[in-house]
Amino acid sequence: VVSTQSTGKKMLPLLTRGLRSKRLIKFNKPAINRVPKTRGYAQEASGPVQLKLTLATPDSTIFQNEPIEIITIPGESGVFGVLANHVPVITELKPGVLRIKKEGKNIDYFVSGGFAFVHKDSTCNISAVEAVPLDQLDGDAARKSVSHYQDCLLYTSDAADEEDSV
Repeated sequence: VVSTQSTGKKMLPLLTRGLRSKRLIKFNKPAINRVPKTRGYAQEASGPVQLKLTLATPDSTIFQNEPIEIITIPGESGVFGVLANHVPVITELKPGVLRIKKEGKNIDYFVSGGFAFVHKDSTCNISAVEAVPLDQLDGDAARKSVSHYQDCLLYTSDAADEEDSV
């Protein structure tokens, strides 16, 4: 930054295309005033106090424009919460718990994957491959199934090794 002696105003050196010398250009207005005003992460928002949620799977719609307070989404880049007036986001879902707070009560769903879309008009659309309420999942049955399929995998790989040796 260069200061001129006659006016005391600050000027920035700028290299122009095709010229090897530096030119001084005076900026009268800060650059921030020339940027269109849009809402960012840290700015206060006004508008609806509730988020509208649509949660759908290929075979059913679980919520259709239901007003909720907050939703916690297991996104591919991490778990994050969404309130009304959230900044627009599109994220891939990773397997995990989708927590919905509606009328002061938490409703938890296990989702195996899909996509979440948060819009600037305080709506959130979630398209999940599967969404199962946590209270309908049986941990013991899941462990037995995992054990059974791991045994099947070992048997299949042993049979393939025997065929290769023949």
